[in-house]
Amino acid sequence: MKFSIKKFLSLLIAFLVFAGSSKIVFAQITGRQIENIGSVPIATQDIFNLLALVINILLLIAGVIAFLFLLWGGFQYLTAGSNEDQATNGRKIIINAIIGIVIIFFSYSLVNFVIDRLTQGVGGGGVQTLPGIIQQGG
Repeated sequence: MKFSIKKFLSLLIAFLVFAGSSKIVFAQITGRQIENIGSVPIATQDIFNLLALVINILLLIAGVIAFLFLLWGGFQYLTAGSNEDQATNGRKIIINAIIGIVIIFFSYSLVNFVIDRLTQGVGGGGVQTLPGIIQQGG
C-alpha cells in the first residue's frame, strides 16, 4: 500500500471534522452526577482539549530536546579550543537550537490560540455598558 500525504491529510481532516463536531450533552441526566471510579476521577473533555493536551506535551518534549541541543552546542563551542571546525559546529548547533526554541514557542502559541477559538462558545453576550455613561433601567 502506497503512503500518500494527500490521503493522510484527507483522513485527518475527516476525523477532526467528525470527532470535533460532537459535544458532550447532559440533557437527559436528572440529578445524577458523574462519579469517580475508586480514586480515579472521571473528567469530561471534548476532542479539541484532548488534542491540545497531546500537542502541548509533544511541544514540551521538543522544547526539552532543543534546550539539550543548546547545551550541547555551548559545550562544543566552549571546549573547541583552537579547533575551528568544532567551534563552527558548536555555533551552528546553538543557532539551530535557538531557531527550534522560537519555532516551538510560536507553535505552542498558535495551537493554544486555535484550540481556544474552537472551544469557546458562540452567541451574543448582551450589551456591555460603561458605568456612569449609559444608564440602565428607568
